[in-house]
Amino acid sequence: MKLPVTIVIALLAGAANAAMPTMPHSGACATDAAKLCPTEVASKDKTAVAACLKTNIAKVSPDCRENLIAVAKAKAAESATPK
Repeated sequence: MKLPVTIVIALLAGAANAAMPTMPHSGACATDAAKLCPTEVASKDKTAVAACLKTNIAKVSPDCRENLIAVAKAKAAESATPK
């Protein structure tokens, strides 16, 4: 089953908000998610989509890779900041 790109983008934006800081360009991974993580996208499990993209980071597009790295850096910085 193929999901429209807008649904994938919404899933990724939600995954970014739920599991990590917002991706600078949340739509950058939509095509990669549909191609590399169809089961996770179909399940609408935002955390699983994000994890799948991280697992497949060597296969994602340069824009998606940049976004995943930026999110990981932002998350690390957030974790290092005293509360």
